[in-house]
Amino acid sequence: MEVSTNPQIPTKRGIFMNTIIADNLRTEQTISSRIDLFFKQFSMSKLLKKSNFYKEAGISFAEVLKTLFTLVFTDKNLYHTLDTAPEKIGFKKNTVYRFLNSMSYNWSRLLSLIQKLSKSYL
Repeated sequence: MEVSTNPQIPTKRGIFMNTIIADNLRTEQTISSRIDLFFKQFSMSKLLKKSNFYKEAGISFAEVLKTLFTLVFTDKNLYHTLDTAPEKIGFKKNTVYRFLNSMSYNWSRLLSLIQKLSKSYL
């Protein structure tokens, strides 16, 4: 059996791994750009502030939330990503814990504001 040079045609061992990796990278980039667009269109920074998400120093809550969205929609795990590629995430695990567990942030208000805005796009 001949070995194919076309990455789309299966070879003796199956589809080339390079094609799979390239497709995954393109998918991640597409998802990331759509999340960026969503955050811009919905002015997520302003919505976070209206919902009591304030931070005095460090990385912004919008960046933390955007990173979490990207991880969820690319089917990645925060802890695995922090262990294998910490340079992809600009913050530590404790930042996420504080972000998700603080009682002062009004998550229901944030979701309500997003819902109201999303109705105007329909």
